[in-house]
Amino acid sequence: MNEDMKQQQLARIKNPEARALYENICAVCEKRPGGMDDIAQSIAGDIAMMEEQKRSFDEDVAKRGVMVPWKNGRQTGMRENKSIQQARMLREQQRKHLHELRLTPAHLKGQAESPGETEVPRKPEDEFDDFPDT
Repeated sequence: MNEDMKQQQLARIKNPEARALYENICAVCEKRPGGMDDIAQSIAGDIAMMEEQKRSFDEDVAKRGVMVPWKNGRQTGMRENKSIQQARMLREQQRKHLHELRLTPAHLKGQAESPGETEVPRKPEDEFDDFPDT
């Protein structure tokens, strides 16, 4: 792991939960064969920064609510808090980054069962797949 990069990323991350997430991701990546390269460390930093932003959006929703009032001239009404959509997009991006690092639950489950690559048996899509090829 690149210690200089780690210090730079931790300096950017202010939220303690996001910092802990960064440390956990780095620790898990370090245990993998080959350790952690700079690209993976950069992705881990991005995930932690997204966690920090996501938490601020969640705090906004908790404070202002799901529906917020809006006003445009004499028009007024209620609309969905835009923080909900932003947090949703950050969650999806975090999932993509975790998938890139092979840290999704499916990847971790496969690592726990056996250290080598395992092939998942194919499940037939319909009854036709059960018949032998002739």
